[in-house]
Amino acid sequence: MQIRIIGEHLDLSPSFKDYLKHKVNQSNLPEEMQEIEFRMENYGKSQKHLKFVTTLNRRDVIIDVTADTVYQAADKTMKVFNDLLAVRGKKNIKKQNYIIKDFKH
Repeated sequence: MQIRIIGEHLDLSPSFKDYLKHKVNQSNLPEEMQEIEFRMENYGKSQKHLKFVTTLNRRDVIIDVTADTVYQAADKTMKVFNDLLAVRGKKNIKKQNYIIKDFKH
């Protein structure tokens, strides 16, 4: 599994990158997932925007969230993804792409 963590005009600390990798490793990831990309950037004056991108069942999964801190954004993103994995086990979701956006306004 390749995990890319990118800060867009934002320096991400090694401890945050380790935290994010730990959150991914705690998830029950399907074997077919080969790559996950996280892109973090500032959103507005004080919020952080995190974009999660992967492929699942040959379909794109994109999760966009905003939060007050990078850690909150990571937690929120992984909760949404883990919820998606739980639903995947209960019904067939192979026929659609998933683009999930959760922005505070």
